[in-house]
Amino acid sequence: MADSQEERWQQLSQGLYLEHLDLMLEWHITHRQARTKLGFEDRRPSADTLVWNRVQCLGGLYCDLYAKFIPGEGSASDSRTLRLIEFTVHAEQPVEHLYEAVKAHLVRLLGEPTLEYDGNDGNLRSFVEWDSDQVMLLWKILGGARQGCVGELWSKPLPREYLKLTLA
Repeated sequence: MADSQEERWQQLSQGLYLEHLDLMLEWHITHRQARTKLGFEDRRPSADTLVWNRVQCLGGLYCDLYAKFIPGEGSASDSRTLRLIEFTVHAEQPVEHLYEAVKAHLVRLLGEPTLEYDGNDGNLRSFVEWDSDQVMLLWKILGGARQGCVGELWSKPLPREYLKLTLA
């Protein structure tokens, strides 16, 4: 596990370190490669999403991981690789408390966020974002039908349609 914030950012630029397995889920791998590393998924909500439950990552958080495989842009092939990892954190507490607790944890882990918004209505109520040259991490509260807290870890460059994917 990385010790300093700089080392953690370097690690995230490579992928997501899975603490309970002591392995790295690297960016731009295929479905098959992800399954080889982690075993068969617990759920598959779509053809391009694999879900593993109760994974330990991001400095000790227990999460469900939603690995999203997105086609590369500008390439001749339609090859889909890992570009986005969504995560939900396991905790028995109100949404606002969970949001604040995980946000404080991520600040200790990664430093101060690059962008923050505090709202209270609509589908995207509040969010905090950490942005580097190689990755972007968001932690947000969703309203509406998907009410709850969701994190997103993106490999850069971001796809042209990333906002559509993040708000879906």
